[in-house]
Order: sequence, then structure tokens, then C-alpha cells
Amino acid sequence: MSSVDILEELDQGETSNDIGVDDLKAKADASRTHTVASTPSGVECSSRSHRKRAKHDDTTLINVMTRTCNALESLVANFNQQTERENRVVGELEKLPNLNRLDILKLSQIIMNDLMKVKLLFNLDEDLKVEWVKKLLQTT
Repeated sequence: MSSVDILEELDQGETSNDIGVDDLKAKADASRTHTVASTPSGVECSSRSHRKRAKHDDTTLINVMTRTCNALESLVANFNQQTERENRVVGELEKLPNLNRLDILKLSQIIMNDLMKVKLLFNLDEDLKVEWVKKLLQTT
């Protein structure tokens, strides 16, 4: 279930309650009209528009929350892709002969900083890859 589905479900749950914020406002408005003998029409209009504005504010809040959740999901997905790419690079370097752990660490940092180097690591032939990696280590 995505965050959008959860927010919509929460919104539906709020509208299906027996008593909601609008009901409480209506009761408060009703109690005000009983205590005041004459209510000017301007006051009635402002209370009605206030209720409409509250619903609009709720919709705006839900939209903001939905966009925020979508942005967070995107960030997590990007983080997961980056982590997977890093793991693949390290895994590929571990396959190469004569590299110790420190060499693998240095090479993974060098390679991950340049997308072209990542592509080269996976596309070069094994013997050429070994030579290329040795050259990278010498330049640092």
C-alpha cells in the first residue's frame, strides 16, 4: 500500500466519523445563533465561507502530505539504487586478482565518483579490466 493510498484511507475514515470538525463548528454556530437575538447576514456568510475554507485547507494539507510522501519514496528508491550500484562495484572489484581490501576501498571510491568509470568496470574484458584497475591505483 503506497503512501497516497494510506492518506486517502485516512481521509475517508475522517469523513465517515459520526461527528467531525464540521459538526462541531455547526453546533458552535447554532449555539451562537440561539444566544444572539438577531444575526446579521454578513456573519452567517462568513461562517459558511469559513467551513468551505477549512475543507480547502484539509485538501491542501493532504496534497502537501501526498507530495512529501512521494518525494520521500523517491529519495529512498534513489538511495537503494545507489547502494545496489556500490555493492555491484565492490563485488566486481573483489573478483579481480591481487587486490587487497584497501585497494578495493580506494578503487570503489574512485570509480563511484565517475559514472563513466562505473560503466567501464562492467564493460571491459577481464584482462583489460585488471590493467585499467592497476593504472587507477597508480594514479592515486
